[in-house]
Amino acid sequence: MNNRHFRTGLVPLVLVFIGVMSFSTVAQAAWLWSPESGKWTNAKDVPRDVPQEQYEAGTQYYDDEDYAGAVDEFDKLIRHYPNSRWAAEGQFYKGLCYEKMGDMGKAAEAFKILIDRYPYSDRLNDAVEHEYELAEAMLDGKKTRFLGMEIIPAEDTASDLFRHIVRSAPYGPYGALAQYRVGDSELAQGNFDEAEKAYQLVIDNYPASEYTPKAKFKIAQVSYKSAIEEEYHHPQTDAALDRFEGFKRAYPDSYLQFEADEAIQALREKKAKDLYQIAFFYQERKKWQSAKLYFRDILRSFGDTEMAQLAKERLEEIKTIEAGGAVSTNRFLGILPMGGDQRPSKENKPVSEAKETGKRRSFLGIIPLGPAEVKDESQADETVEQAKETRERKSFLGIIPLGYVDEEEVSEQAKETRKRKSFLGIIPLGYEDEEKVSEEAKNDEREKAKEGSLEQFV
Repeated sequence: MNNRHFRTGLVPLVLVFIGVMSFSTVAQAAWLWSPESGKWTNAKDVPRDVPQEQYEAGTQYYDDEDYAGAVDEFDKLIRHYPNSRWAAEGQFYKGLCYEKMGDMGKAAEAFKILIDRYPYSDRLNDAVEHEYELAEAMLDGKKTRFLGMEIIPAEDTASDLFRHIVRSAPYGPYGALAQYRVGDSELAQGNFDEAEKAYQLVIDNYPASEYTPKAKFKIAQVSYKSAIEEEYHHPQTDAALDRFEGFKRAYPDSYLQFEADEAIQALREKKAKDLYQIAFFYQERKKWQSAKLYFRDILRSFGDTEMAQLAKERLEEIKTIEAGGAVSTNRFLGILPMGGDQRPSKENKPVSEAKETGKRRSFLGIIPLGPAEVKDESQADETVEQAKETRERKSFLGIIPLGYVDEEEVSEQAKETRKRKSFLGIIPLGYEDEEKVSEEAKNDEREKAKEGSLEQFV
């Protein structure tokens, strides 16, 4: 019985002993004493005896598609043999591993380090090519991984990579192209000034490059975007026009000619629109001469734009108003419909028309305006206000409905109305049918004649 209990209690002790020994073995395997350094070293960080063997250990992991393991082995190579020719190879393969893992940021950083730390490596051009391709992918919005999540890199990261290539290998196969793409990445971010500077560097530093014509076109595009986004900014518009026209002259056979023509027409339309808005501003304030100056400028300089037809119509309106024509007077007073979808301001009547109106002792036969002649602008304003007040009266709307097109016809009807005896006494307000009014007036006059006098009728 006692022996059984002894054996039962011994089993746990044996298990504990085995565990301690196992841990000791693992600990001895994880940490090794280095006589050279006089320190304990983690076995995982112990490199192979020679750089090439360490490099081959990394490539073995790479071939087995264990990219994380390969990165660890290449890190040992770079850390323990930094001056070996195999270190540059290991740095290059680190970039490849990160590319395989989809981490473009770490891949780009690995290639940048190779270019900066090992400028004489046989892998230099390959590293530049990979860095350029990563920058292109970032500019195009290709996703990368960060903390296990896919994100879209910013354009400024791409711009930094392109600039690094230009600094590191300005006259290499990607020098001119990288400088050109710096401009594209800045333009994508809306940094117009930086984009223009980058394109200008292509022209200055790589004049014989195939990207020089494209850079000149892009500079014109930068001016175009600046001009389109700003109102009434003619210097920017003029600069964009000059640059596009200069491009067309310099490169008549370029495939970008059609795009240049479209941009030039869009800029001309914008400039014509800006001039039209200025002219309309003056017209609204009765500054006829200034308005005509801008409208005529549109016809003279931008006759092929959509604004030209509108400017022509506005000039005709001003001409009619200055001539004191019936159409302009009636439109101003609100009697005649404008037609179309625009009406001039009711305060837009020139003094000359007010004077002409003031001469009429009886405005359309309805009410006297008072003075027989308007001598100054204050009287003209008073005349206009009287006309407005008249339109508001129901009696006015009851006698002559708004909408007559022919002023002479209105005037003749008013004269006919004045011929009626006791006009306001016999025709009730509010009739809209003139024939009915006229017939009732005749009947009343017959009754009046029978009774003998107007006083008896009243």
